[in-house]
Amino acid sequence: MALAPDLSAITCRPVGAPAGDGVAVDARGSGSALVLVPAAGGHTLAQVALPGGTGGVDLTRTTVVLDPAAAVAPVADQAQVLIDEAEARWVALGLALTSADLVGTMRGAVQLAVEYARERRQYGRPVGSFQAVQHLLADAFVAVEGARSAALHAAWAVDALPSGDAVAAGAVAKAYSARAARTGVSSPTGRGWGRTWPPPSSGRGTRPSPASPPRWSGRPSGCSSWCSRT
Repeated sequence: MALAPDLSAITCRPVGAPAGDGVAVDARGSGSALVLVPAAGGHTLAQVALPGGTGGVDLTRTTVVLDPAAAVAPVADQAQVLIDEAEARWVALGLALTSADLVGTMRGAVQLAVEYARERRQYGRPVGSFQAVQHLLADAFVAVEGARSAALHAAWAVDALPSGDAVAAGAVAKAYSARAARTGVSSPTGRGWGRTWPPPSSGRGTRPSPASPPRWSGRPSGCSSWCSRT
């Protein structure tokens, strides 16, 4: 699907009009992206051709920036109108699925962080025995469980509540999960690997010249086998 640049809505343009600004998410290997076309009582589907290349650095979920001049074309055998009620249900489902994806990602990150805290030793003790580390991991666990509850409610609401309430529940779950992932989980789990510029003298790196890119000759000092596996 083609989305607005801020990912707030699905691109909606009449057939034959230029696509305008937008992005297509998860577009790896796709030659076109779907857009909505206004119709009586709802929308129909159309498509816009995607240019080559990507618009971001995420190698797992390629995002392609739309060509603003590309024309919106009809999709063969797709004349059925998607009524507003059904569209709202699909939006609610998409929000619930995105929240569930975030919850799974956070749960995996916290699990890896706990394993690392058990394995990594400092001052002769596992770092997980230090109260400061325990507090960070406990806060991350609470954030994951809160996001999980919100995602479960959003998934239930897709079929159980009116469409407007289902979209609201999905939006709440998405906002809660995104904030939990950014603030509650990324802080204690995102410190296992890092690099400063210029490389510190204690690191196992070579200081590059101004004309050459940074290059590491090995793993940073103090990095355990957990880092190399990750």
